[in-house]
Amino acid sequence: MKKIVFLSIAGAFLGGCAISQNVDQAHIPNAAKLCVIENDRVREGFLPELLGVLDEKGINYVVTDKLVARNGCEWTLTYTARWSWDITIYMSYAEIKVFRNGILDGKAIYDSTSGSFNMNKFIDSEPKIRELVEELMQREQDLGEVANRNVSQLRAVSAEDKEDCEFIKTITKGMGGGGDSSQYVEKAMDSALTQAANTGANTYFVVNLDITDSGASVVLEALRCK
Repeated sequence: MKKIVFLSIAGAFLGGCAISQNVDQAHIPNAAKLCVIENDRVREGFLPELLGVLDEKGINYVVTDKLVARNGCEWTLTYTARWSWDITIYMSYAEIKVFRNGILDGKAIYDSTSGSFNMNKFIDSEPKIRELVEELMQREQDLGEVANRNVSQLRAVSAEDKEDCEFIKTITKGMGGGGDSSQYVEKAMDSALTQAANTGANTYFVVNLDITDSGASVVLEALRCK
């Protein structure tokens, strides 16, 4: 998940003025179907904007409810949003998350609930929704060529040698579904290394590798070493 962080400060001397935007990109295989879980508690207009970006990106999706998604969807997307009142109604919070087999793969969060004195909180919700979805949703076809080239250049490093490297981020990936769990070790590692390559790393350190009866998960640190 490539991370994009945005922070707006109206003035350091004012309390309660921060607006934050945090995006950890999700990477969905080209052939995957995304189950979008409809949230009827969110104002009308949010879902159509979200789906519009998915259409533009050519992502195959179906709008469904939580029960159906739980029983038959590998990839799921959830969303929530909140509108507040201060002179006028404005979207003060939005959260979109993508899961693979119940494991978080990416998220986009916009939060101006602490921005009491920040006039930048008065935004048009539709462009902001589109921005979040566009930054969040990445397909293999968008980054695959670069990732494949860079993954081949990644090298493992020891705990001792990594101290001389620049830390970029920690990456956690899990794969599972039944059958021989050993098959998921390679898949989890490949997914983690691809994500590391997309961050610009040239080196990685494996923090933990966990194998269970139903799958495997890997935790690694993406690094940049001289």
